[in-house]
This record gives sequence, C-alpha cells and structure tokens, in this order.
Amino acid sequence: MKPEICCSTVCYSHLPVSEALRKISAVGFRSLELLAIKGWVHVDVEEISPKEIEELCSEYGLSLVALHAGGLDASTDESLSKSSAYIRSVIDCAKELNVDRVVFTGGRRTEGALDRFVAGLEKLAQYAEDRKVKIFIENHYQNQIETVEDMKRIMQAIQSPYVGLTVDTGHFTASRVPLSKVLQELGPWIRHVHVKDHVGTQSVGLGRGETDNEGFVKGLKRLGYAGYLSMELEVEDRENIDLYMQEGYQYMERLLSLFI
Repeated sequence: MKPEICCSTVCYSHLPVSEALRKISAVGFRSLELLAIKGWVHVDVEEISPKEIEELCSEYGLSLVALHAGGLDASTDESLSKSSAYIRSVIDCAKELNVDRVVFTGGRRTEGALDRFVAGLEKLAQYAEDRKVKIFIENHYQNQIETVEDMKRIMQAIQSPYVGLTVDTGHFTASRVPLSKVLQELGPWIRHVHVKDHVGTQSVGLGRGETDNEGFVKGLKRLGYAGYLSMELEVEDRENIDLYMQEGYQYMERLLSLFI
C-alpha cells in the first residue's frame, strides 16, 4: 500500500463515540483509528459487537483501519494477565472486522516491567499471527515503552512479521528523543505513525508546536514507508478543538503530499 492518512478518535476523547465519528467525518477524514481502551474511550470490545462497530463507522462514511487497545500493562504479573486477555479480545474483534492492525503501548514504568512486557508480547505475537492481525507497539511519555532503547529491545527480542512499531511523534518530543534518532535506529520496524505536535509534554494543534513532523515524514519517505499517518490531538483547550481539527486535516494532507 501507499501511505495514507487517518484520524484517531482520541481527538474527541471527551465526546461519545457517535459524536466523535460525526465530527471526524465532517472535517474530511475517511479512514479511522478507533480507541478501544477498556475503562476509557471509545468502545469496549467486550461490550460491543464487531457488527455494531462496523455499522457505526458506516453511518459516518468512515473506513476502520486500526484499533487502539490501550496498553499491555506489565507492572505486575496480575496486570499483565488482565491486559493481555483484553488485547486478545481486541485482536479477535479486529479479525472479525477485517482490520489488520492493533496498536497498544505499555503500562507504568516500573522495575522489571520491560522484561515482563517482552514475555507477554511473545504470547500475543503468536496469537496475532494465528489470526493474521498485526500488532504495533507505541512509545508513550513516562511509560514502559518510552525510549528508542525500549523499542529496539522489544523488536530485537520478538522476531515476528506480525509485530512492528507505532511511532508517536509527540510523545517522543515529550521524552526529548530526537526524531532523527528514531528514524536512524528504528526505521525498518516502523509500521504505523501517530502524528502529534507538542510543546514540551503538552499536545497542541498541528503546526503550533515544536515537533518536526515534516522532517520525520521526509525521513519515512526515504525509508519507503507505506503505512498510515494517524492524526492525534490531545489539547488542553478543547473549546478550540474543532478549529484544530480543520487545521489538522490540511496539515495531514500536506504531510501526505511529501510522499509524492
């Protein structure tokens, strides 16, 4: 496939799912990354059927391309078991929906968590491979999966064509990790991208922060990237979110044009 843009429902995490989808569609997006994070937003796959999700997306003219399952929380053995079970449910839902990508990150950054994360991911990788669904691990500020070194360790340990990386450009900005380093050290494993703009640790409207998304996308082009660029906004001033969404759609279109 060639690179495409989509929008994550995290942009409207404060709204019910139907209203979030309506607004995302109205801006102009046609491809969707849906948050399926248990206990947060927007759907719990153990409480809604794949058919209901499909009908909801169809109602607003949106094609579902990715499910975000939240986190594989390896803080303790108990949290690992619980979060693994839910991610398996998300993978099953993705298969039913003919969606080939599930995104998730880690949990709290605690002693020994990364070792447990890798052990849990090995089992999930086989589960995903059996169902022909890809799982993409995302970096997150102050998380088990925060640094280039964290992500490299995971990918070196898990040798599966069904496991790759989701790069969140804003979270790397928050963690003060240069995106040039991300490209250099993680490039071959990058399969999905969350496009955000940050000032320090705070998400702002695209084009209003310090994240070098344009430089990063140019680097992706050199690497032959062919995945999605998924827009994410987690701004503090939600009263301006509709404006940021309109600006964001145009920004994403410009990023996509860099691949031509």
